Parts: sequence; structure tokens; C-alpha cells
Amino acid sequence: MIKPLIEQAQKVLASAKPGDDELLNAQSELASFLEALSTGRMSIKVDIDDLEESERLMRELKREINRRQAGVPAAEATPSTPVQRAQTEPIMSAQTTPAPLEDTSPSPVIPGTHEPIASPSPIFSQILQNDSLGGLDSDPLKRFFQSAHDPEAERLMDQAEEAFYKGNYQVAIPLYEKVIQMEPSWSRAQEHHAEAEEYLRSGNIPSVALPPEAGKDYGKAQSAARVFRYQIALNYLDDAFDHLEEAGIKRWREGEDLRADLENQMQAYDVYKEGLNLLSLGDLQTAFSKIQTAASAVAIPEYIDKANEIRADISAINDISDIVSMSGKIPPAMLADAKGKLERIRMKYGEMDQIRRLRTRLDLMIPATIQNLLDNTKRLKQEAADAPTANLAKQKVAGARENLDLLRQLDAYDAESLSLEDEISRLETEIASNLDAIGRAKETFESGNKFFAIDSWKISRNARKRFPQDPDVLELKRNYLPSYAVAILAILVFSALLITLLTFGVRRISAGITARNLAKTPTATNTSTITLTPTVTLTPEPTLTPTEYVSPTPTLTQTPTPISYVTPLRQIWVRSDCYADYLGVGRVTPGTKLTLMPMAERKFDNFNRECVLVSVSSGDYALIGFVLIEDLAPVSE
Repeated sequence: MIKPLIEQAQKVLASAKPGDDELLNAQSELASFLEALSTGRMSIKVDIDDLEESERLMRELKREINRRQAGVPAAEATPSTPVQRAQTEPIMSAQTTPAPLEDTSPSPVIPGTHEPIASPSPIFSQILQNDSLGGLDSDPLKRFFQSAHDPEAERLMDQAEEAFYKGNYQVAIPLYEKVIQMEPSWSRAQEHHAEAEEYLRSGNIPSVALPPEAGKDYGKAQSAARVFRYQIALNYLDDAFDHLEEAGIKRWREGEDLRADLENQMQAYDVYKEGLNLLSLGDLQTAFSKIQTAASAVAIPEYIDKANEIRADISAINDISDIVSMSGKIPPAMLADAKGKLERIRMKYGEMDQIRRLRTRLDLMIPATIQNLLDNTKRLKQEAADAPTANLAKQKVAGARENLDLLRQLDAYDAESLSLEDEISRLETEIASNLDAIGRAKETFESGNKFFAIDSWKISRNARKRFPQDPDVLELKRNYLPSYAVAILAILVFSALLITLLTFGVRRISAGITARNLAKTPTATNTSTITLTPTVTLTPEPTLTPTEYVSPTPTLTQTPTPISYVTPLRQIWVRSDCYADYLGVGRVTPGTKLTLMPMAERKFDNFNRECVLVSVSSGDYALIGFVLIEDLAPVSE
């Protein structure tokens, strides 16, 4: 924060003809900053070199301002001796406020010559006369201009300040006392005199107030300590004490505290290294005791973290020992966790005796646990396949998955486990497919005709069969009741119309037949004479016995049915019917030889894609089901 102010002042002083306003602005800002820093209104870390440079620039700015007030030519601006400086600087009381400058007032007199000098420049006169600046108490710059000090006192003050900021307090104190004797009201001299005496008396010297060389060595010591180079840090600290002794400083509490801390850290570091060595040898308990002692002594995060790490490993070993010592059936999850922890500890510390004994006991317990996991997984898989609700099926599948994960953790994932995983994956696919169908059916029902939801009914048909007790399925069934009623009513109406039509048709046919029969019957004529017709007795003719004709038995000639073979173009599912809404019975890969089976009729799915019936057999399994024609390619026998 101070560097921009220093650069600004340097730029103004380096200018050939700096303006009055530039000098005033640089002086004001630098004076305000230093006053705030000295009075404690601002608390920031400032480099000693910057402080010294700012003090020098303040003096140069003040001399240039005084020169312009006195009207001294620029060639005379830098006196070579204190006497010459005294002759070029006006004398103004620090206790009284000068009268406003006017054109009629007598010109100031140069001390020692009794010769009048030119009046101050207009801009300085304006600053001194302007009441808008808020008075002496509110404007530090105005107070500075109206309270110039005695040249000899100022010269001594410069020497005292130089010694003060270099940490030469024994040199600065008598100089401050001379300044105070000459000007008792110079508050800055009083403050720095009191600070210097307090530094020498108490030894509580802040790092910013150290002699420059001592401050540099102190900073190096701190840096070395941060990277655990304790001996180097002590060497730098000894150098800092040497510089302090040269400056007459006998006590320095901050350095003494750092020395004690470094010695303590060196001891703690040796103990920590000893603990690490014991750790490499497998002695966890003793290593933990050493490292914990070092961490308690210096509270270094690295030590604390290492102690906590070893404590956790020891606790894990104790937990594993408790598990292998349990009687009865040990939960598989607990056994798998113990095996994983023990393996991690072994990888970290090597084959220690305690770890070797625990591994042996675990290896004896694991086989029985593995067999129980396999049996439980099979049972859960079957229960998932028979589950009447989707949630129950998902729970069973999840339990089976957990068992498979435990088998992996126990290093027992073999061919049987892989087969179970494939079956469980198919169950998961089936459950997901049915759940998706239920969801789509509900959406279709909500967006369609609720009194004749044929589309929703078709989508959920397989899902309703698979999960008849599922809450969503039961809700769909309740939603379909109006549709069922409409369908039954339609069937009844259709049946009544059909019966009516049949009845009407039968009656028309019967009436037509009756009319035709009546037309064929002759009309009776009334005759007055009755003629008796003799009765004729018919002699029965002999009945011919038919001769049995035996037709020759036809000879059946079997025509061989051609067998066609196809192969899938991609990995596809063989399903129980045509197509995606039906259960997948198996999965075939490209290159598999499939046999086309005869069908009574052609089949199409909901998207008007044609399906065919195929069969495939490979070693220990055989599949028969439907696939899409578009996924197949013919192959030669």
C-alpha cells in the first residue's frame, strides 16, 4: 500500500519543474499514511526499507515546499550543511498559528541574515488561509506546514529516526532526548523515544522493528523451520542475535521463544523419526506411542495425521481379531469387510505376525460363508422370478446383487457366480420392461379414451400377467372396469342384433318354404259322385344285397420338407411371442445358426414388423421363440 505513495513522491521529485499541486498531493498522501501508521489507526506490515525511503521522501518534499514558500531559487534547494539548511528554512512556531498571509504583510526574514525573502507562492498561501480544510486539528498537512520545527532539532530528529528504523535504539534514544529538550512538544520524538526505551527494557521487539540484518536472518530462520530444517533455522537465529548484540539489544523475547520452540521441535522430530522406524519394523503399538508423543509436544499437522492413521489401523486390527474370535455363524458382510481391511493393512505394513495369523483364521472361515451366499443368491433369484409385485421382485434382485458383491469381496467369483449374474441380469431386464410397460399404459390411459382404453390395455397385458398383485397393476385393472363394461355391452348388443337377424332370416326362410310347398299342392274339387277305388295290395320286391367294394389303399409318398437356416445380424433376444412386449427366453449373438420353424400363420408386432419362429441349440441349452425378420440373414447349410 505504501509503495504506490513512494513511487508517486519519487516521480514528483524527479520532475524538472513539479507543480505546486503535485507536491502538495504527494506530501499530503504520504504524511496521512505515515501518521495513520504511527498512531495505530492503520495496522499493516510495512518493510523497513520502505519506511526509511518514505521518511527520506517526506524530508525532501518538505524541503522543496519550504523552498518555494521562501522563494529560494531551485539551485539553492539542497543545502550542503545544517547551517545552510537552517538559513533556507523558515522558522514557525509549533504552538501558535501564524496570521493569514496578505500582500501588505512584511516579507519573512531568513534566519541569520535578517534579509527579507519572497512571499510564499499563491497556492501555499491559499492552503494556509483556507478555512475549508477544517482547521489544524483535522488537516495533517495544514498542521504540518504551520508547525515547522527548528532546523537543528530537525537535523537531530532525522538522525534519531534513521537510527530508530535501523534498530539502533541505543543511538536513537539520546538523539530523541536532545530533540525533546529543544522542542518538548514534538510528539513523534516523544513516541519513538518511549518505544525505543520499551524495546530495550522489555525485549518485546516486533519483527518490523528489528535491525534490518537481524530481521532478514529472523525471516530465514522461520522459513527453515517451516520445512523442518531446524538446525539451519537455529543457525540463522544465532546470526540474528549477533546483529542485535551489535546494535546494543540484549533481550529479544520473540527470538528466545523461537529458539525454545525450535529446540522442542528438534526433539519431537527425533521422536517422530524413531516412531516411523518402528513402524517399518511392524511394531505398531510402540510406533504409535512415539508418534503420538511427538504430535502432543509440537502439534504439527503431519505428526497428528500420522498418529490418527496408526490409531485407526490398530483399531481395525482389533476389530478383525474380534470378528474371527466370534462363535457361531458370522454375517457374510462382516467377514468380507474384515477381509478387505486386513488386506489393506497387509499392503501398508507387510507380512507382520499378527496379520499373518488373522489371515489364516479368515481363510478357514470363508469357504462355508461362500457356499451359504451361493445358496441364498439362488433362493432370492427364484423368489424374484415368482414375485407377484414389481417392488418385491426388485427387492429380491437387489439382495441377490448384494450377495454377488460379497462373493467378489471374498475372491469367490467363479463360473457359477457368473451364471447367476446373467440370470439376475435377465430378471432385472424383465422387471424393468414390465415397469416401463405399466408406466406407458398409465400415460396412455390418462391421455386417451378412459371408457374404451384398448391401447393401454394392450400395452399392459404382459405386465398384468407377470405382476398381478402389483399396486399399479391393480390400479390399471380398476381403471379398465368402464372399458370392460363398454366391451360387454357391445358384445351383448352385437349378440342381440345377430340373434334378431338370425331369427328374422329363419322366419323369412320358413315362410318362403311354406309358400313354395303350398304352391305345389293341387286344389281340391267337389264331386257329387263318389267312385270307389279298389284296394291294390302291393307285393314286395326282393331287396338286392349290395356287394362290398373295397377300394385300394393309397400308397403315401413322403416329400421332404426343406429346412432353412438363418443367422442374426446383431445381438438379439428370442422372445415368447411377437415381439418386444413379450418375455425374452434367450439371447443370441451374430453368427449363431438358427433354424426356421413352420408357422400356421404369419405374425406381426405392434409396429407391423413380421416375426418368424426359430430354434437354436448349442451344447447344454436349446431355445425356441420368435425374432424379427429384419434382424436375420439367410445362411447356407
